[in-house]
Amino acid sequence: MSHRDVAAGKIERMPRWEPNAKERLELAALDLYATRGYDHTTIGDVAAHAGVTSRTYFRYFPDKREVLFGGADGLRDRIACSLRDAPADMPPLTATLHAMSTCEDLYHSREHEHLRQRDAVIGTSGELQEREARKLASIAAVVADGLVERGSDPDDARLVADLALVAFKQAARLWMDDPATPYAVLLHRAAAQARGVLTAQTRGVATR
Repeated sequence: MSHRDVAAGKIERMPRWEPNAKERLELAALDLYATRGYDHTTIGDVAAHAGVTSRTYFRYFPDKREVLFGGADGLRDRIACSLRDAPADMPPLTATLHAMSTCEDLYHSREHEHLRQRDAVIGTSGELQEREARKLASIAAVVADGLVERGSDPDDARLVADLALVAFKQAARLWMDDPATPYAVLLHRAAAQARGVLTAQTRGVATR
């Protein structure tokens, strides 16, 4: 079952024996959070909508938030691994963007509506926004650690990680509006924009 099935209303009567319970729970949660509201949806509601029990829900997710963040650890680990494998002669920011661009397959046109819906749901809840911020902070942390392992000064590594994270988030927002443009292109475009803003601000301070 694809994420597009949510929009088509195809998850309303899922038989209990149907496989892929984790994916079905993710789809059911997103559907209910979008239509009923995060605060007005219980774990029991999500489980029932997915055609499983609450006990099955807790096999995959520890609480109501995590059903929207099932891929967070995998995303972080993929970026960390790609950064370790980046050519040794790549400058820190270039290596970081290279590592982040390996996530491009997550931003496929067939997932566009699903990711837009998820982004909209997160925007309605302070609790979900806090969890999203922690996810992004964990990415910045592994990037900084990876850059230190590659020989960067720790302070420089944190600054590069923060700058790359700005580009990472900006590219995601741009892709929501323009899914026809590859995510990697938008990522490098956002990084260039961030560098341009910093350069302009630095010049402005120097001339005062």
